[in-house]
Amino acid sequence: MPTVEISWGELIDKITILEIKEQRLTSPAAVANVRNELAALNQALAELKTAPQGLDTLKQELKSLNAALWDIENRTRAKEAAQSFDPQFIELTRSVYLNNDKRAVIKRRINELLNSALVEEKQYTSYDVVREPLQVPSFDGHRVGAFLHRPPKTPAPGLIMIPEIFGINLPLREMAARYAGEGFAVLVLDIFSRMERDVDLGYDDAGHAKGRALHKAFDYATGVKDMQAGISYLRARPECNGHVGVVGFCLGGTMAYLAASRTDAEAAVGYYGTRIHLFTDEGKTIARPLILHFGELDHTTPPELLQGQILPAIAGNPNVQAFVYPKMVHAFANHRRPDTYDEAVTRQADARTFAHFRKWLEPERQKAAATA
Repeated sequence: MPTVEISWGELIDKITILEIKEQRLTSPAAVANVRNELAALNQALAELKTAPQGLDTLKQELKSLNAALWDIENRTRAKEAAQSFDPQFIELTRSVYLNNDKRAVIKRRINELLNSALVEEKQYTSYDVVREPLQVPSFDGHRVGAFLHRPPKTPAPGLIMIPEIFGINLPLREMAARYAGEGFAVLVLDIFSRMERDVDLGYDDAGHAKGRALHKAFDYATGVKDMQAGISYLRARPECNGHVGVVGFCLGGTMAYLAASRTDAEAAVGYYGTRIHLFTDEGKTIARPLILHFGELDHTTPPELLQGQILPAIAGNPNVQAFVYPKMVHAFANHRRPDTYDEAVTRQADARTFAHFRKWLEPERQKAAATA
C-alpha cells in the first residue's frame, strides 16, 4: 500500500471525518471500509506516544466543524433538489467557506502544537470583497470613513465596530467579516479619520509607535460624536433592522463604554478598554446594557486601575457586566497576534458578546421566544 506524508493537522482532520462517517453511514460494507482506514490512521497518530495539552480540544473542535459541514451539505442538497434558492440557501452555501476557514485555522494550530514538518497552506479571495466603503456625515460636516460588512440575511441587527489603535487593519477587517457571518450588519468606523484616513498598522515597533501617537492625539469627546453619527447612520440603512449596538477593542473598548454612557446605542460590548479609568465618574449612571471584557494580566489595566478604579466604578450598576479572564493579557481576542491570542477564552467572551447583542438588538426574536 503506498504511503504519503501529510501534516499532523491534515491527519487529525481526516481521522475526525472518518469518525463521523463511522457513526453516520448506514451501509455495513461502507462502515467496514471506513473502520479499516480509520484503524490505519489511528496507528499513525499513535506515534505521538503522549498527546500534548490542548490537542484533544483542537481535535474535538475539528470534529464539530466537520459534523456541521456534513449537516450543511445535506441541507444544501435538499434545497437544491427542491429548487429553493432562497436567502437560507445563500446562507448555507456561505457557511461552507466560513466553516472551512475555521478548519484551516485549527489545523494550523495543530501543526504548530506538534511542530509538524509539513504545513498545509490555503489562500482564498479576501473577505474584503464583501465590504462597502462609505462616508458617514458627522455633526460638524466631517465625513467619517467607514466600511459596511453585510450579513447573509437582511435586515439585521446593526453593530458599530471601533478598532484598536492600529486602525482598520487586516485582523479588524476579518473580525468584522466574522461578526457579519454571525448575522450582524457591521459598520466599521475609521475613528482616526480626522487626523489621518485609512490607518492600517501592523504590530511591529513602528506600528505600535504610530498607534500610540494617534491615540495620544485622539479626542474622545469628538470621537463619541462621530460614533453617534455612525449609530444614527447605520440605524437608517436598509441593511439594519433599526437596532444598533457598539463593539470595540482596545481604544474601541473605551469607546464602547462611552457608547453605553453617552449615545443612544441600545447595547455595547468593550474588549480590554485602555482608558476607561479616565471616565469612571460615568460608571454608576450607565443606563444601557454593557459588557466589558478584561484580561487579568493586561498591562494597560493593571490591578491598581482595574481592581482599584474601574470595577468599583461600575459595581452595583445592574446594566453593566464585567468579566475578568484569568491569566489573559491585552489583545487576547486578536487572532492575528499569537503572542497574546487565546482561542478558548475568545470563544467564551464572544459567546457572551453575541448573546448580549441578540438579546438587546433582536427584540422580535426575544418576543417570539417568550411567547413560544
